[in-house]
Amino acid sequence: MNPDNDSRSMMRRGLLGSLRATRAVFAKAGDFVRATKVELGIQMLLDQRVSDRMLNLLAQSASIAARDAADLSIAERR
Repeated sequence: MNPDNDSRSMMRRGLLGSLRATRAVFAKAGDFVRATKVELGIQMLLDQRVSDRMLNLLAQSASIAARDAADLSIAERR
């Protein structure tokens, strides 16, 4: 097996889990616009033809969305 393919596969799985959790937080909070945007990211990630550059962009977007979801969760608790 190619180590690069294994690395990309692991990255995809990690991003997929993160994006799904983030989408759930946004949906639960009623922020369906953000939930839909995250869903589009999930669909792009599931497309096997995504380039390394796009994977990196998705990773950056996922971290920003996760941060926003965490901020939203904290705000709901107050």
